[in-house]
Amino acid sequence: MKGEVVRKHLARVEPLEKENAFLSDKVERLEAIIAAGDRVARAAASMGEKRTINTLAEEDEEEEDESSASSTPLPKLNGPSKDVVSTLAAMQETLNQLSELNNDAITESSRTAQRLTEQD
Repeated sequence: MKGEVVRKHLARVEPLEKENAFLSDKVERLEAIIAAGDRVARAAASMGEKRTINTLAEEDEEEEDESSASSTPLPKLNGPSKDVVSTLAAMQETLNQLSELNNDAITESSRTAQRLTEQD
């Protein structure tokens, strides 16, 4: 009877583990893309006409500074730099959503395993 429970559990957990690995790879690729975009934003900021372009790391620092001193105005972005920052923000949101989905799948797998164990 326990062997059957274990087989059922493995049959449900193994696909979730594969999906988890797939999502982890996807998250790593997206993080690499974000890092590359960050480098592009920095390079763009240092070339040609001087513009204020914030990288994600700088934005995070500004948010921390903003929480301590909210009277500091943020620089305005326009044109291609705004597009880059918007794209990076969208990618970060996608990463967060994938992470949440991954956590939900793991939680559901744990619940299923617990239910299968209790049924035995």
